[in-house]
Amino acid sequence: MIDKLDVNSLQKKQANEKTPAKNVKKARKGEANYLPPPPQGETEESLEQERLELLSENNTVEIRREVAIRCLVVYLGENEDHLFEYVDSEGQIGDLESRVMKILVTKSGTASDPASATVMVEGTEVLQGLDVPRACALLMGLIYALNLSYPRELKYTCEVFQKVFLKLDGQKSSPKVTSLKQKLLGKAFEPHR
Repeated sequence: MIDKLDVNSLQKKQANEKTPAKNVKKARKGEANYLPPPPQGETEESLEQERLELLSENNTVEIRREVAIRCLVVYLGENEDHLFEYVDSEGQIGDLESRVMKILVTKSGTASDPASATVMVEGTEVLQGLDVPRACALLMGLIYALNLSYPRELKYTCEVFQKVFLKLDGQKSSPKVTSLKQKLLGKAFEPHR
């Protein structure tokens, strides 16, 4: 008996028959592909529309970087609300003095557009109209240039920005950051199989 995988494998075909559709095993009567009916209240058109919306989300580099930064904050065991604060789309920022060091994020109207970010230091809007990853990088530049202390609630996140991403004073790191750095470098230099 011939194995199904052997029949469909390109390696088992003769040299003149090495095309994917040549001599492909046909499904038996009971082996037809079965597609279950759509969930209640859904149609094939609505499911296709949802699939297309999912494909169009997170399609920019800025959005992927923002998600990576947020995941980093959570991975390090810190609360992202200490770094990011969402404001409404009308730009109602509210009480400025309560923000010592924050990035105010205003989401755009569509999911595929990156958010607009404003860097706040000591209750003052320092930089505006940035995407979130650039705002994080420029906040680190401000902290470094103005010789400011890291916010206590974000000490590991800021340390990763400084010592891993910006490679400033990377020789001495906290154990948590050293562990993350080793994991990142271990993955980067792992041989491909």
